[in-house]
Amino acid sequence: PLGMAIVDNALTIKQVNPIFLKIVNFDNENIIGKKLGDELECVLRSKEGCSYGNKCRLCDVRTALRNVLKTGIHANDVIIQRVL
Repeated sequence: PLGMAIVDNALTIKQVNPIFLKIVNFDNENIIGKKLGDELECVLRSKEGCSYGNKCRLCDVRTALRNVLKTGIHANDVIIQRVL
């Protein structure tokens, strides 16, 4: 099973599937509209949250999103590993 999230260009969560909700232990109402990196507890985010850290430019999700916006070709196989 794969957890999937649809995000906008600011990595704000717009839609998720049930597996994703199970992974992050949230319900749909609590996660929609939040930043992906904040909900996944990204190690690159700053104290201000996802998208504000100096290391955000290293984010694989952000890089894939930039490529989608630049080329118009959807991204497959963007994998985020979460340390539990």
